Amino acid sequence: MNADDSVRLETLAKEGIASCDRGESHFDLWAGNDEQVKLFGRTFQNVCEVTEYQPTRRFAFKSTSETPFRYVGAFSFEANGRGTKLTLSVESALKGLWRIFEPIARMEMKNGIEGELKTLKSILETSS
Repeated sequence: MNADDSVRLETLAKEGIASCDRGESHFDLWAGNDEQVKLFGRTFQNVCEVTEYQPTRRFAFKSTSETPFRYVGAFSFEANGRGTKLTLSVESALKGLWRIFEPIARMEMKNGIEGELKTLKSILETSS
């Protein structure tokens, strides 16, 4: 399953990433800490690790926990006029019998991405 979405930030990419470097944002979740992922009303603890970091451009991660799903994703920052286009792309795969729920999971994943981007937009715009 693949999903992505974008949001326009009213700040420049370098300012947004600088906020992340100071640990003031939600990007710290991806640095090996537990993350809670909700799927079908159940909450799973997941650990993500950073797989790529390009200051002001890209931040990629992958899940490493033994859960019914695995995922990889990336936050991309692109200059867009006087602001920044922030895109979150995620690729996920359900395991075993969980695969029969893929159509529902795809919708939950899209909703999760949209919520994540709204949260990050708020954090990054208020911290710059």
